[in-house]
Amino acid sequence: MGLFDTLTFESSEKFAQNIDWGKNKVPSQVIVLIKDNNRFQTKSLDNFMMNYLVSVEGYLKSQHFEEYQYVNPDDRPIKMAVEAIRKGEYWMDENFSGKITIIPDIYIDFLDQDWFVEFELSFKDGILEKTTCVDCRTSDNAERKQIQRDFIENLLNKIALREKLMSNRFIKIYFKIYAAPITRLATKMCIKYPKSKKFIRFFLKTFVPLSKYF
Repeated sequence: MGLFDTLTFESSEKFAQNIDWGKNKVPSQVIVLIKDNNRFQTKSLDNFMMNYLVSVEGYLKSQHFEEYQYVNPDDRPIKMAVEAIRKGEYWMDENFSGKITIIPDIYIDFLDQDWFVEFELSFKDGILEKTTCVDCRTSDNAERKQIQRDFIENLLNKIALREKLMSNRFIKIYFKIYAAPITRLATKMCIKYPKSKKFIRFFLKTFVPLSKYF
């Protein structure tokens, strides 16, 4: 999906009450799941992993944190200091007009189906005027949930095997003296030379037995 921004509502109850569902038939249980989660992804704004909030009054606000500026005490250039312009978290009114498309950031699972629900927020003169459900469809989620169960089971098995291996004194020595240093070096090399990842993985698999458990 790439980068996106996250949007929440100061009052998820008000958000749910004001939705124009049109011809879309959505079970009340699905609406409750969407409302209680109250986190949505959007690609209609900056797509820079920013956090946005729609206030109770309908204003779109963006999240920011304290900013700093350099100050020069007594006009002496050697002694530069940092001074906070704002302190802590604060939300800035975007004075936004236009349309924002949002989708829940979780799987909406109801009666063995995933519900994909898309909303359009219409702002005018900086205030949310209308919330419309523009798309609603379902898909069977048995395969997705099985993949999740298999992933969790494999992860737990891997953790259990690692703990068993690390309880062996000789494995501990092998890990400390040989496997760990090489694995750390390989990680650094992957970061520094991304194109060499395949070769490094092949090297670890071949010359560092059990490396996948470390």
